[in-house]
Amino acid sequence: MTNIPAPVLEVFKPLQVEVVWLHARWQVARQLFATSKRRVGLLNECAPAALRFIEDVMLDDVQLALSRLTDPAKSLNKLDNLTIPQLHERIAQIGQPTLVAQLQTLLDRLKAECEPLRVQRNKRIAHLDLNTVVNATANPLPSVGRRDRTGA
Repeated sequence: MTNIPAPVLEVFKPLQVEVVWLHARWQVARQLFATSKRRVGLLNECAPAALRFIEDVMLDDVQLALSRLTDPAKSLNKLDNLTIPQLHERIAQIGQPTLVAQLQTLLDRLKAECEPLRVQRNKRIAHLDLNTVVNATANPLPSVGRRDRTGA
């Protein structure tokens, strides 16, 4: 990794750590709640309400992490964010147009995959949107399932 320019490496290394930990948390959630009907049955026999709470928290954590990773490179107050778009901008600054174009295609696909997760984050997890809560039938949130999280 020594041939990676310092401005790119400054973002790449901590971003890599975030992605690895996100993947680990997602794997644990899947192992607990999605890969074995027998395991899920045993868990539900032991403490169904507590385990439902744990599952919801774990899934929300994954959605928050995916949303954070795909947030803009800068916040509204112009502070830099540790995000994939930030990494993309740093790579663009070192003058690699072919790589930047390839990464833009991947980034666009990732953002599209994360859009339902972002809506959930903005209207239910990180904020409680009044209109969504009061008029839930008229303003339903997009459903987000295991495939949505895995695809992202």
